[in-house]
Amino acid sequence: MIGCYGGVNEAGLAIAILLASDFGTEWLPGIRVNLSSRWVLDHHQSTEEAVAFLEEIPHVRGQLFMIADKGGHIARVETSPPHLQTTHAEKGYLFSTNHYQAESLKRHSNPAFITPNSLTRFEKVKDFIENRKEKISVKDVMTFLSSHANGVCNHLEFEGVEIATIYSWIAEIRDHSNPIQLWSTTGSPCKNPYEQLSYFYS
Repeated sequence: MIGCYGGVNEAGLAIAILLASDFGTEWLPGIRVNLSSRWVLDHHQSTEEAVAFLEEIPHVRGQLFMIADKGGHIARVETSPPHLQTTHAEKGYLFSTNHYQAESLKRHSNPAFITPNSLTRFEKVKDFIENRKEKISVKDVMTFLSSHANGVCNHLEFEGVEIATIYSWIAEIRDHSNPIQLWSTTGSPCKNPYEQLSYFYS
């Protein structure tokens, strides 16, 4: 379990990963998501560079990468070896939960594998972003991510296995921002407060 499961680097490039729970084909030899995300943060400075790298390497199984840089370029890379699909933000935002959105990957999807509330949480995120009248603040995001009823904090039993949001993090990326602003929880956000972390670089 070495590597990195998301973060932001000194260049203001952020990457987050999600499991495509509906991935319905066999795993193939490739690079695990925690290693590829670590490489992105260590070696790339923009969404364009990160996407080019992820489109080039082999992937083990179905994963979703969410990528953003300080220039406001946002992309989602959905993988299902040996195929993948990249979507670039057209309205200034993208979002995902734990299932494929790209039509080209539906043939690699088994809907029976989708965790029961992934579709529900997707609609909650969509409503949170698209139907707000005012600017979304970091505090608004924290409240949304921490809520079960009105947000996406996740606790359920699926096929006899307890599934939960095990941590949460937020990065505020701005052009020429220093320090990098991060907020994270140790454990589920519904039970653990966000703590602010500031990283200075030169």
